[in-house]
Amino acid sequence: MNKLQFIIKKVLLFLLILHITFSSYISFATSELNVDVNIGFNGYIKAEKSVPINITIQNNYKDIDGKIQVLIDEMQGPKKLYKAYTKEIQILKGQTKTVTIGALFDFNSSDVLVRIVDNDENIIWQDTVYTTVKKQYSLTMGILSENVKSLEYLSLVYIEQNEKTKSFFDVVDIDGYIPNEDYLLETFDVIVINNFDIEKMTSKQMSVIDKWVKKGGVLLVGTGENFSKTLKGFKRLGLVDVENISDIENNAKNIYLDKNLEKNKEKLFVVNKEYGRGHIYVMPFNLGESPFANWNHKVEFISKTLEEHFGLFGEKKFIARPPMFFMSGDIVERIPKSRVPSVKAVFILLLFFILLVGPINYILLKKYDKRELGFITIPVIVLVFLVLIYSIGTTTSSKKPIVNSVSIIELIPNTELAEINTLMGVMSFKNEDVMVSLDKDVNYSDSKNSFRYNAANYKNGEIFVENYIDNPKHITFYNRGIWDVEIFNLRKDINLDKFIKIDINMIQNQIKAEVSNLSSNVLEDAVLVYGTNKFIKLGDIKGGQIKTVDIDLNKFNTIYKNDIGYYKLLDLLFPAKTVEEDEDILNNYVKRSILQEYFEREYNISEESKLLLIAWSRENIYKKLSVNGKNTYIISRNLIVAPIKIKLPDFSSEEGNK
Repeated sequence: MNKLQFIIKKVLLFLLILHITFSSYISFATSELNVDVNIGFNGYIKAEKSVPINITIQNNYKDIDGKIQVLIDEMQGPKKLYKAYTKEIQILKGQTKTVTIGALFDFNSSDVLVRIVDNDENIIWQDTVYTTVKKQYSLTMGILSENVKSLEYLSLVYIEQNEKTKSFFDVVDIDGYIPNEDYLLETFDVIVINNFDIEKMTSKQMSVIDKWVKKGGVLLVGTGENFSKTLKGFKRLGLVDVENISDIENNAKNIYLDKNLEKNKEKLFVVNKEYGRGHIYVMPFNLGESPFANWNHKVEFISKTLEEHFGLFGEKKFIARPPMFFMSGDIVERIPKSRVPSVKAVFILLLFFILLVGPINYILLKKYDKRELGFITIPVIVLVFLVLIYSIGTTTSSKKPIVNSVSIIELIPNTELAEINTLMGVMSFKNEDVMVSLDKDVNYSDSKNSFRYNAANYKNGEIFVENYIDNPKHITFYNRGIWDVEIFNLRKDINLDKFIKIDINMIQNQIKAEVSNLSSNVLEDAVLVYGTNKFIKLGDIKGGQIKTVDIDLNKFNTIYKNDIGYYKLLDLLFPAKTVEEDEDILNNYVKRSILQEYFEREYNISEESKLLLIAWSRENIYKKLSVNGKNTYIISRNLIVAPIKIKLPDFSSEEGNK
């Protein structure tokens, strides 16, 4: 009997392990409604990165008009509270439909509740999917290939963090998982496309990969005998020229990577194209076939190639970075002084009230021998002052919801694209649900450790914030208090045709710079920075103005020759102070805080190969944003940064520092 119990326990344990391992792709079924839920990329999820959740519904039940909800457990404690991602769905009986919802996971997210709800809030179907979430700084490589098995060796590709430590890539087959939104590809540091028919992808998916590379992705393309079908889509986008790509001899004219591998004297020629912040490497051979697949140094070759972009000295430092806007939370929680009742006025009013209700009231009543009327005059005086105080409060602060925002607008080099990341704080000044309406091109993500909710206000299993993806796009924060501040992140992309244009050329030791402000708003305090030890101030650039400057690099302001930190630069641009020096919402204290945050996020800012334009604006980026259907009082603080790639002299040399 004991032996039988032991066997039963072992079988149950085995089934439980299988359930947990494979439950990120689960098929749930009833006799009338079949639902498949696939979370992430073939089950792969990385913390702090948005991933697609594909939900396929085969409806043999009835016509459904309602919504799909993806609920992610966010509360660590006795209560299970959810953030929800919601999308409308209409599906007729007999139809099969796939819905994709993008969701962001915290490292502590464990279970996901997926449900279908009708318009009367009746739950038609629901089930739970258990997930495993990778740490946000894991290195991840996506694979698109018709023979993924031949590329298994890529799991051995590594990045050297230091002499003793190597980090290996998680390798994920993403065939069939390319989303239609570029932010859903942010899980991947590298994508490998090898002997793959690009024509299988839609033009939307191709443009998603295109934008992913522009924003910093590294794309490795293997070709071989089927190079034409692999590169046809890239040729359509203008990314590569496929002529003679299969001929290694002709490729000798292109940039080649000679890794000087020990015991190997070969040179492997590849096309290397810098594209925005990213890179595309086209290799004139199949990465999964001989001779490359049989080469003993293939892993080292690819590792060395990627090390130029990752690792301790690469463009993308392999380091656990703090969340964007980790330091700016206090800025978006502040009520501007112009919206707060004057302390002086309140003090004078209270002093006058004390004098009136006390000595003045007594003296007047005594003078007219009416002291018995004190029980009437005192309540009247109190009532009058209550009305005055209430009117002062309502006219100075809470007629409209207040929206505070801090945005970093980063221009992507050599493109017409800029990426905007925003931290936003919303104050509605009422005890109610807070609905924030957004434009279609704006993506929402919650701000870790910034959204403050009181678990006591919610019942177990309730939703505290819901992101409606469509019709119209909006976020609802439930059961909020009068002094609560809703803090969250927004991001969007903009074209530069109506924003800013920068033309910079290097002639000997002179920079010829022309900065055009194509908007109607002022760009404040524009500065050109080289590395961290040289800069020149350009001043304000008015709307429509073109500012031209000739810069002698030898006359740049110098901090310290060998200084590679950015604190000295911050001290010179915006001297440190412990408090705000004035009521300006974009004063030097605020500018310093935002710029410091950007520098701490972008570790490679100190490299001596980058020219950087910095400017500021107060333009409202989110024109159609509203709170509970009301217009808002929006306070915008925007940092504009434009990394400019140009061949500059070496200032570490004697000649460069003359």
